[in-house]
Amino acid sequence: FLSLPPPPRGGRGLMARFSQWPVACLLILLVELCERMTYYAVTNSIPSYMSQLLRFGTPLVNGLSNFFIFTAYGSAILGGVMADSRWGKYKTVARFGGLYLGGLVMLLASSLPTAYSNFPCTPSTASKVLFVTSLACVGVGTGGIKSNVSTLIADQLPNADARQVESLFRYFYLAINIGSLVGQFVAPLLHHGGPTCATT
Repeated sequence: FLSLPPPPRGGRGLMARFSQWPVACLLILLVELCERMTYYAVTNSIPSYMSQLLRFGTPLVNGLSNFFIFTAYGSAILGGVMADSRWGKYKTVARFGGLYLGGLVMLLASSLPTAYSNFPCTPSTASKVLFVTSLACVGVGTGGIKSNVSTLIADQLPNADARQVESLFRYFYLAINIGSLVGQFVAPLLHHGGPTCATT
């Protein structure tokens, strides 16, 4: 189904194949899987969170959702420019990844009961500002990573032949798809059993 090439001689299965790659390759695969899972979980969760807990109206919910998706894809251009002209791929991924992580921390902080005037019925202005800022940080962060991570993982095998690079990229895109699939399922599960506020 994946048309995978045979494992290296003298070994069996995935572990033998993974053992042929630098640790950096495995870390990039893991980070990419987690990043895609996080992105899709956030993307699918924020509309209901904005409408049910932050009490945003439908036009604002739609606008912020579109803004988040736009920054996630539009900032890939910025990531490519910064990698080519100033920072290089490694520093660009590290810095945009730090922005991404910072945005997730702000997103978490904006949803804590202490950020609300009366949890979960009355969000404070600070929680709303922190939430919108977090969307911008996560969106820009994921875009900056997106345009560089595929070439960064290829750089970890400078002396590999075409067959080895092809094998690595199969697993790279497998990690992306697993993360995306899990993220799509996790978000709906999180919607159930969470805090609610009865409206009158």
